[in-house]
Amino acid sequence: MYVVDLPLHKGKCPAWLFQRMIKLSKIVCDRIIEEYSEKILLERLSNPIFLQALGCLLGFDWHSSGLTTVTLAALKEALKFRNDITIVGGKGRYALKTPEEISSVGKRLGLSYKRIEELKRISRLVSRIDNLALQDGYDLYHHCMIIIRSGEWCIIQQGMNLKSMLARRYHWYNKKFFLNDPHDFIISYKIEDNVLNLTSKRSQDARKTCVDIVKDREYFRYLSDNSNLNLYNIFSRKKIVFKHKINWKALERAYELQPKNFEELLLVKGMDKYTIRALALIAEIIYNENIDKEDPAKYSFAFGGKDGVPYKIKKERIDYTIKLLTEYIDKNTLRKIYKITNRY
Repeated sequence: MYVVDLPLHKGKCPAWLFQRMIKLSKIVCDRIIEEYSEKILLERLSNPIFLQALGCLLGFDWHSSGLTTVTLAALKEALKFRNDITIVGGKGRYALKTPEEISSVGKRLGLSYKRIEELKRISRLVSRIDNLALQDGYDLYHHCMIIIRSGEWCIIQQGMNLKSMLARRYHWYNKKFFLNDPHDFIISYKIEDNVLNLTSKRSQDARKTCVDIVKDREYFRYLSDNSNLNLYNIFSRKKIVFKHKINWKALERAYELQPKNFEELLLVKGMDKYTIRALALIAEIIYNENIDKEDPAKYSFAFGGKDGVPYKIKKERIDYTIKLLTEYIDKNTLRKIYKITNRY
């Protein structure tokens, strides 16, 4: 999985530009499929750099969050009559229509009923992973799934951080495993604080404990009988402070369904990020399970940017890095010289 962060720009794409984006993107996509295949187009769209470049080619703002939503809306129109590749979903209410769109286009692509249902599950699971299991401060508002006739897929979704007014775009490509560090890399404006990363391998025991909690009869009865209170440690009666509202109905559904694993827990109707965070808090405080709280973003601005984006350049940090690297290089050079001279 790949990720790109983009700032929010106000305004709307004018109709004259959007119509041209549809026509030009159709020509580009048709050409790639003719020269290579629909699978190559799928692979390229799963790469955030390619999608960014395509959006720029189509005339959209290069660093706007709207590049994601408008470019994919244009691509959806451009590919809607093809029988080898198609796009479902979109922004806001269109994202909610993804399952029914998968049903209709799946038949057009010649996919089996089993594969169509599997794609529906993948669509829901991926959106819940980036919204519930990875709580990095970005709330999803856009979800698109690109499917080809072989049944392979990629998902592009985007979340918004209302404090920083930044959008973070997530790209998934034909994954078979959705937990234990599924993100290939994340390019971010900045590393976020207070992250709850239950997708991490370091959180796998905590995930198991979350599932065990909702399946436990005695524990669930205690929560149900005291649903108007904060969470308590049922063993020591020590109060756990949790300021957000918990979806008790979702917990009840989870108990009735008895999920086999964390993926099934995420897919329970009504399960939200606050309820998942509460379960993770119990796993950490009561059962002493390790939870990864680092932003999985791997690459960010090291020293800031010339124009003050995302923040002003920190000269002292550059000077310190130069000094550190110079000393490291000098020491390694001396070691090499020492080894060479000792040979003789």
